Parts: sequence; C-alpha cells; structure tokens
Amino acid sequence: MYLFCRQSVQDYQVWQDFFRVSTVVYEEAGLILKNVWKGESNNVFIIFKVENVKVAKAFIKSPATEKHREKAGVLTNEMHFMEEI
Repeated sequence: MYLFCRQSVQDYQVWQDFFRVSTVVYEEAGLILKNVWKGESNNVFIIFKVENVKVAKAFIKSPATEKHREKAGVLTNEMHFMEEI
C-alpha cells in the first residue's frame, strides 16, 4: 500500500524545512518516504510506502499533524491510499 499526497504550500522553502525535520515522525507512523517532487505553483507531491494503514490514517488525521501542516504553510492537502496493481 502507498500513500500519495499533493500539497499546495505557501512557501516551498519553509515547507521543505518542516518536512526534513519530520522524517522520524513519519517513519514512526509507518510511512516510508519513497519520493518527493516539486511542481509548478508551489505544489508538492509525496509518495510513501505504508507499513500499517490503520496507524498511518490515525497519524494523518491527528490534530498534531494538522497543526504541523499549518505551521509548514500547507494551503491545500490531498491524500490518497493506493494499492499497487
């Protein structure tokens, strides 16, 4: 299972700084970073390998994670769990 995220961010550099220091937190939630892409208009695309879907869903819905996204300047956030076929 994978988690595909698209985020529109206010300032890419601010977002990147927050994202880099959060690696351990993502890993503790069973999310293994596979790749990050920066698109046009400060859109960021991220893909994680998911070790435990239940733990990952709880993590991404938690108030602490939402607060972290706000501090990082995330304007919009889409997350999709996907299976490889």
